[in-house]
Amino acid sequence: MREYGIHTWFGFELPMADRAKLIKEAGFTSVMLMWSDEYQPPGANKEEYPDFIRKLGLRIENVHLPFSYANGIWLDNLEGEETMSLYMQCIKDCKHHGFPVAVMHPNRSINPPPVNNLGFDRFRHLAEKALEADIVLALENVSKWHYIDPIFEAVDSPGLGFCYDSGHDLLYSSRPYELPVKYADRLTALHIHDNMEDEDSHRLPLEGTINVHALVDSIVEAGYKGPLSLEVAHPAPGEEAQAYLKRAYGTATVLEKLRNYEF
Repeated sequence: MREYGIHTWFGFELPMADRAKLIKEAGFTSVMLMWSDEYQPPGANKEEYPDFIRKLGLRIENVHLPFSYANGIWLDNLEGEETMSLYMQCIKDCKHHGFPVAVMHPNRSINPPPVNNLGFDRFRHLAEKALEADIVLALENVSKWHYIDPIFEAVDSPGLGFCYDSGHDLLYSSRPYELPVKYADRLTALHIHDNMEDEDSHRLPLEGTINVHALVDSIVEAGYKGPLSLEVAHPAPGEEAQAYLKRAYGTATVLEKLRNYEF
């Protein structure tokens, strides 16, 4: 049976236990989880999340690593060293909790540091440690997505994969929908969402300008075998969480039916 996933942050300020329960009730079978001390509800402890999420019968498809520090990986200074220490700890956390994939940004902001050999060496080291931990680090296409090309050229490792973000692709690429096929051998995760090409609004597919036929065709052509996962957080005014999640689940099934693809 087709597996549908959604990020645990879907636009509502709710305790994680309530979010997970509503996600399960809406029909989703897997979740994506933010693995960071940032962007957490007050008093929350991310270390407690995996157990009660899994007790509900949900699979944790992947976790998203902290992205505020992403530029540090290219910096030859204390910030760079602290960034590497942070990501190394995240890899240990992933191994401890049995997370198979960890999504990370290759950079941050519209003016990140340039690519350099130090950064390549650090990605190479992270990929090696990820392999030892039996996980994959998946680089996400962000505003400066072209950094991914030289990183993949420098780091030929199954420990380093690709996370395709459809909303970012629509905003930042002049030729959207090509990346899943371009990085088909590295494609490890999906962040499916839509926008109006003005901001990263994380709308449901069909609520923005994405060509859903081209999107689905690209994912199918890439041979992606994982869950169809939504990273959406744009409910209608006054919409309740349960209703929004059910709409999201319905949209996911529509995407599948466009091609009736079987994984």
